This record gives sequence, structure tokens and C-alpha cells, in this order.
Amino acid sequence: MAIPLYSENPAVAKSTALRESGQVMASLSLLHVLCDQEPANAAAWHQLGIGYVQAGKLDHARRCLQQAADLAPDNLEIASHLANIFVLQKDMETAIRQGKKLVAMGPGFAEFHLFLGHLYISEGRMDEALPCICAVLELAPDTVIAHIALARIRLAIRQLAQAREAVSNALRLEPGNAPALQVLGHIERVQRDADEP
Repeated sequence: MAIPLYSENPAVAKSTALRESGQVMASLSLLHVLCDQEPANAAAWHQLGIGYVQAGKLDHARRCLQQAADLAPDNLEIASHLANIFVLQKDMETAIRQGKKLVAMGPGFAEFHLFLGHLYISEGRMDEALPCICAVLELAPDTVIAHIALARIRLAIRQLAQAREAVSNALRLEPGNAPALQVLGHIERVQRDADEP
């Protein structure tokens, strides 16, 4: 399921076209003028934030995307981009809070549950990751990356049979998937160690 987009005005669309053609600074200049003229234009602030991400200025990007989110608190696309900024800045606690907000805003979007689940996994919080990944598989059962994530969680909490089942599901959907094969190797090593007297 795709995240719904807001409708852009022509100036925002022009700035986006400039950025996508590689003219990032020209796009940023146009958007600065637009934000000065229309300080309540969430789309302009949003695109300004995206431009700053592309320019590698994450602090500026965060401020602009936060402004856009404040102006359009129900916009899933803006909220999603803001969450990604927190990850890029390695502000994981804020990213997790934003991930929870995304799930609350769009409970039917598997990608939000997956995003939050991966954040929890990256922090070693497997008990919190598990329901997120299970939600992904309820919404989108053929999501290979979610089966792999489930296998990693089960492996981490030493549920080896369930880990093997999850990785088998991933490989059934995508034979030869390298991350799934890597997890399978870990499972087999842990199983061998457990079987040794």
C-alpha cells in the first residue's frame, strides 16, 4: 500500500523538478523564497527538507521537516520522512517515538510496522520488535524482509525451530535470498553449539 501524497502547488512542483534534475541549490533557493512568502505551506517546507537531505545538511533538513510536520500533522509522507531523518542522525529514541506515531497514524501500512520493528531490532529490543514484525506479516504475508526479521528475532531469543520456520518462509518466497541464507547459517551454528555435549 503506497503512502498517500499531498497535492503540490506549481512552485513546489517546479522546485522538485529542479532537484530531481540535479539542480539542488536552485531548488533550495526557490523553496526558501516560497517558505518566506508562504510560511504555512507544509509542502514547501517538506520539499525544502528533502532538498537539504540531498545536500547532506541533516540539521537543516530536520528543522524543515519538523516545520512541515507541525503544519500538516496528519500527513503520512511528511511524518515518514521525518522519521527517516531521525535514523540518519542516529537519534534512535526519537526515531522510535516517530515510528510509533506512524503506526498509530497508519495502522494499515505494513511499511510503518516494519520500520518500527527494524528500529527495535537495531536496539536489541526483540520483545518489542516481535509484535511489529508479526503485524507486517498479517498485513503483507509475502514480505520477505519481514520473514527474515522474524527469523532474526526468534534466533536472538533462542527459539530455533521458529527461527528456522521463518527463514524457510523467506527462502520459499525468494530462493537464494542472501540475507535469509546468512540467518540460516547462524541458526545452524547455534543449533550445532547447542547439540554439542
